[in-house]
Amino acid sequence: MIDVVAALLWRGERFLICKRPEGKARALLWEFVGGKVEKGETEREALVRECREELGVEIVAHDEYASVLHRYPDVTVRLKLFNAEIVSGEIELLEHADMRWITREEIPFFDFCPADEEILLKLLGEREFPFFGSEKTNAVRPINAVYNRVYTPKGLYALLSKAWCIYTCAPRLRDEWSEINKTCGQCTISSFLAQDFFGGKVKGVLLPSGNYHCFNEVDGVVFDLTSEQFGEEKLNYDDCRDLVREKQLYGEKLERYAYLKRKVLLEKL
Repeated sequence: MIDVVAALLWRGERFLICKRPEGKARALLWEFVGGKVEKGETEREALVRECREELGVEIVAHDEYASVLHRYPDVTVRLKLFNAEIVSGEIELLEHADMRWITREEIPFFDFCPADEEILLKLLGEREFPFFGSEKTNAVRPINAVYNRVYTPKGLYALLSKAWCIYTCAPRLRDEWSEINKTCGQCTISSFLAQDFFGGKVKGVLLPSGNYHCFNEVDGVVFDLTSEQFGEEKLNYDDCRDLVREKQLYGEKLERYAYLKRKVLLEKL
């Protein structure tokens, strides 16, 4: 087993990630800056040295943020991530292929080393998202390993926020759709897409118009990825009707659903 340390470096609401270089294990995947603890080093001494060697900066390592044990096919690593700050120097890419400062919402747009995924779940879980039930979704995970790096409904929401457009909006609501009101007309196709990722049920709230607004329920966790369109209006998610995919996704809805799914998958997988 190899002991590895890494730095969680912040710039406002953004944290630093680096892309591994070609020719190394896990090439071109993203990671937190850091490396192996050498014999005779403390963990914090190793982290200071690694940041100097990889980024050309001096850092101070603070408290431990997370610890993960991960088994790769070729090696088992015990990874500790420390909150840290740069105290001198300007960042240079001395080893990595690229670097980015990203927000928690942007986590699903990057392919990370598998050892980092538990840490990313923690970071993503700490961020509140503007859809109903978001605070209860941290433990909702994909039912298919193909979708694992979507992480949680919060991760899917981040991807959908880039994918929703006027074409994916229901035709009858396109006059109301805008970049500011991007969840308008997206509920049916988004809910069934969420079902693809997380399983569970798609349910419907009966609106005064006579139409159903769709949302998801997974193992008792209720969330509505497209609730923002209602503003401060509170919907009643109790005693709602279960909706059947075959009766909801047909014709132009099926076409919009397929288009939305392609956009999400192209963004991420």
